[in-house]
Amino acid sequence: MVNGAALDREPNEVTIPCRDEAELFELTSGIDGRICELTRGEVIVHSPVKKAHAELAALLVTILKVFLDRRGTGSIHTEPYSMRLAPDLIRQPDLFFVTTERSERLTDDYLDGAADLVIEIVSDTPASRRRDTHEKREEYESHGVREYWAIDSARSVIHAHVLDEAGRYTSTEVRSGRLDSVACVGFWLDVDWLLGERLADSITCLTALLGPRLGAEPA
Repeated sequence: MVNGAALDREPNEVTIPCRDEAELFELTSGIDGRICELTRGEVIVHSPVKKAHAELAALLVTILKVFLDRRGTGSIHTEPYSMRLAPDLIRQPDLFFVTTERSERLTDDYLDGAADLVIEIVSDTPASRRRDTHEKREEYESHGVREYWAIDSARSVIHAHVLDEAGRYTSTEVRSGRLDSVACVGFWLDVDWLLGERLADSITCLTALLGPRLGAEPA
C-alpha cells in the first residue's frame, strides 16, 4: 500500500514524490479504482469522482463509442488507461480519441504519445479547475494534443482548444450551440446535451449524430 500525505488540493487526494514511469508503476501497483497521474515530479492519486462526473463521462463514452463503431475512424479510451506524453509526464484523461492512422501507438499499458482529442470533465473545486484549465492545457499544448475540451458543468462552459499551424492552442469558450470536433471528423456535440438542466439521454444524442436508425446516413 502506498503511503503519502494529503495536500491542500482535493479531499482524499494524495501526492507522492516520483521521478519517472518505472517508479510510477512500482508506487501505484497496489492502488485500484483511483486515477494516478505523474506530473511535475510527483504522482497524484486523485479523489474518487462524484456521481454527476461519472454520469457525464458515461454519456460521452457511449455516444463516442457508437459513433466510432459506425465511422471506423479511430478508438475512444478512458481512465485508468494512460496517455504517456513523456517519461516523467503520464496523464489519465477522462476520455481520449486516437485516429486509426495512429493506432500503432496504443500499447497494452498506455498510449505512447499525444492523443488526437482529449476530453476532461472539470470537478467543481478550485484545484480541479486550475489543473484542467491551466496545467493540463499547457501540458497538452506543448506535447501536441491536437484538440482539448475541458467541460466545466458547474460554470456552464466548455473550454475548447485546437492546435494551430504554429503548435499553439486557439481557444474558445463555448456556452451554447454546436461544438464540432476538428480531430474526430464528423463528431459534434450540442452543448445543451451536457450543460442543460439535465443530461440528454444517449438515444437523443445518437439520433442527432447518426440518424433515426444507426444504419441510416446522418443528416
